[in-house]
Amino acid sequence: MAEGRFVPVYYEDLETNFPEVWRDARSFWTWARMAAQADRLWPDRPEVPAWPTKTVLKRLVELGLVVLVDGGRYTVRGLDKKRQEELERRTLASDSARNAAASRWSRSRSADRSAERPKRHATNDARHTDIQTPNSVVASDEAPTESGVFGSADEDPPRVDPEVLKLQKLAESLTSRPYAMANVYSGLGLKAVEEQLAPHGYARVEAAWRRVTSQIVDGKRPTMRQLVFGADAILNPVPNPQKLTESDRSAEAQASFDRRVERTRRELAALRGDE
Repeated sequence: MAEGRFVPVYYEDLETNFPEVWRDARSFWTWARMAAQADRLWPDRPEVPAWPTKTVLKRLVELGLVVLVDGGRYTVRGLDKKRQEELERRTLASDSARNAAASRWSRSRSADRSAERPKRHATNDARHTDIQTPNSVVASDEAPTESGVFGSADEDPPRVDPEVLKLQKLAESLTSRPYAMANVYSGLGLKAVEEQLAPHGYARVEAAWRRVTSQIVDGKRPTMRQLVFGADAILNPVPNPQKLTESDRSAEAQASFDRRVERTRRELAALRGDE
């Protein structure tokens, strides 16, 4: 019961400004029930129920606690303002969490790129340079910063990738869920950024996500898992070997060979310090 929905009752406001409602059990009970119904259906306006007595309903309307609107509907005093303030707070919190997550992802990417680049360090025993690779340990007088790369702790943090922010906002819009993709450095968020946004660009990812959304039946909103895996089937289809022609197999074999050659070239260049 403690975790369910509730309607706040500011008794000081009622007791001071509306004593006739506060002291009359029927009036207070009527207002509380109508307030709960209006809060549950907001932003829609509920229909005026038939159970309040005309005298009590008239009293609530005259005092401004209940506001009648067109179509036999109503709202209650202060509800719109309270719910708008809640929405603004949630939006600010969502933007803050989204920016923080994108910033962490950018720092992680920056750290990975820095770790992949060779770095030369002068040793104290001999006048030569050593190349630092991901699998080697080289002594250094520099302390790692919070981002995990060598450098000054006073350096400005990496710029948040605007494409990631756009993708996070798109995820919230399509799923109608705040924080839908706040985490972009693991799980579905990482898959969406690394395997879809990075190789294909925002425009193609947006088109794929909206296509997945249009395929959801009964007008329901997609989940984050449906968006990511549905778009993955569109953007990164797995070819069926049984349907490949001989030329397709040759092209795939050549592409695989080219990728191995390119990977070997990069590894040799890194060992030589050319990159």
